[in-house]
Amino acid sequence: MSECYITFSALTGLLDELKKREIHPSKDFIESIGQKKFALNDLEYIPLREFTKLLSYGCRVSDEDFLSWNLGATFKFSFMGELGSVLQGANSLGESLKNCCHYFRLFKTWSYLDLDIQNDIVVLKYKVLDNEYWPRDLDEEFTLSLLLSLIESYVQNKVYINSINFETAPRPIGNYLTHHYRSEVSFNSISNQIVFPSSYLDSKKEPSQSVIYNNLIIKHLSSDLENFLNQNSFSEIVRYEIFKLIDYQTIDQKTISDVLNMSQRSLRRNLFLEGATFKEQVEFCRSTQAKNALNHTSLPFSEIAFRLGYSDQSAFSRACMRWFQMSPAAIRLDCKT
Repeated sequence: MSECYITFSALTGLLDELKKREIHPSKDFIESIGQKKFALNDLEYIPLREFTKLLSYGCRVSDEDFLSWNLGATFKFSFMGELGSVLQGANSLGESLKNCCHYFRLFKTWSYLDLDIQNDIVVLKYKVLDNEYWPRDLDEEFTLSLLLSLIESYVQNKVYINSINFETAPRPIGNYLTHHYRSEVSFNSISNQIVFPSSYLDSKKEPSQSVIYNNLIIKHLSSDLENFLNQNSFSEIVRYEIFKLIDYQTIDQKTISDVLNMSQRSLRRNLFLEGATFKEQVEFCRSTQAKNALNHTSLPFSEIAFRLGYSDQSAFSRACMRWFQMSPAAIRLDCKT
């Protein structure tokens, strides 16, 4: 399950937004996407790359600037299914975002959403962990805009955003967002982020449904999430946690075993039962992260080395030679040719 999937209802919602703009993809185009649909836990999914294929089509045929961002801003939460109901039915923005982070994998599978509260600011982090899914720029714009619209739905006054950060290389939308939100916009970030005042978390609105109904939906979502996680091999679960943390801290067995709420011995045993080792999982995650950073960002080699936990650039270069039989410079050059 290491490929990222998005609920089929999201595709329906995107088609609805495109239709409002008089954008009508061909029947054959839509049917080709629909053929990739499959069922999981009573929900229907399609590959995220198919969803962004439709986003890309809309951006090509439309004269509207930054269409992907604008589509996220007007996307209806009802097309997120039960998760959308929970997001709109929460008593406060903090509760809504907490639920969004916890159940987001039911909406977009091989991805993560995290809420990091740092004194007077909140960093809402989003990232796709499917390392074969590129380019990511349209998905980044659509998803951050969707999350920002959730924040705005709870904050009654004009929203102040400290910064908006993208994990990919610079592009023109940066100037647009800087002007529109009067906030800092940066690229080549560790993850896609919206940074805003922590006081917004207390913002309240009238719930769209009763507390009892909301709790029933959460109970159902919890069951779906448990069933979803059981579909993954233990190695995939470990890699998911490594990918989440690899850019933020040193990865070792204790770190991952603590996250998974198990002993280091249990971690090693469960990997052994699948014919895998912890070192292999770390090497896999580091190598894929390195290749993606070299191919899809403009980060200097020293920064990539630092993010992946290497002591210096030389150690990172040796690792690249071991993984790819190429130097970091050769990998980046090969991607451009």
